[in-house]
Amino acid sequence: MTRSEYLALHLDATHASVDLDVASTLSTSGPETVPGGGSVTPSRVSPRWTSRIPVAVNDVTEVAQRLDAAARQVGLSGTDFGAVLGVSAARFRGFLDGGLETPAHLLLRAERVSAGLRRAKDSGRVTALDVCDFVGPSIRHRAVGAAVNFCAVGLTDLLQCQEQDPTALPAWEAIPSPTGFLEWDVLIATMVGQVFRFQHRDPPEWAVRRARRLKTPRVILTDGYTPDDVKRLTPRWLSAYGVFVSSDSLGMLSRDALDLPAGP
Repeated sequence: MTRSEYLALHLDATHASVDLDVASTLSTSGPETVPGGGSVTPSRVSPRWTSRIPVAVNDVTEVAQRLDAAARQVGLSGTDFGAVLGVSAARFRGFLDGGLETPAHLLLRAERVSAGLRRAKDSGRVTALDVCDFVGPSIRHRAVGAAVNFCAVGLTDLLQCQEQDPTALPAWEAIPSPTGFLEWDVLIATMVGQVFRFQHRDPPEWAVRRARRLKTPRVILTDGYTPDDVKRLTPRWLSAYGVFVSSDSLGMLSRDALDLPAGP
């Protein structure tokens, strides 16, 4: 057997091994559940370009340490930080203890979101995490006016952040816990998306996912307004989603510059 024939045979055997490995992975990997419902089917990668890349133990350890540092920087436990990144608690623990290899894009997003949250905290700005954490208990205690006001404060901070301090913007990529009230989740997501589109930026994925038109329109009443008043004074980009809040209650967000067509 010549050297060329040997090399050709060896390459064919290698490709066959990789093909079997990839086929096994694809056949056993079902759709992966994503936060907020729905699933994502793993992409089919060409097996001839897929191979195992050796990973040094020290590299895995360093990545786990960086992931843990990103969580600690903003005072969150590994479980809580995993949640704001859209990663299950069990999977995130696997990344932290080195049992699972952390995808490069996840490490980059973790460090970016962590830095953004830290910057927002240092500058005294509200984030989506703060807004949702405040709104849920407020509505349960029937403090509707306080909830609307805090939404306006949060989104005003977001607008100022986009215009004056974009280093804090990644904080808004962090996925907030649902408020427990669908119309409020839609309200917050829609306002966040509108501010991002106003600045010609792509809205955070969680905001796009939660901004869905309500089947049954909901009117959020604040003191001094009737339901008809609220419907009449609601910005068009918000009423398109079946949520009605007086523009007077939204403060800075009601200004004409933000009254763009509703997003997708």
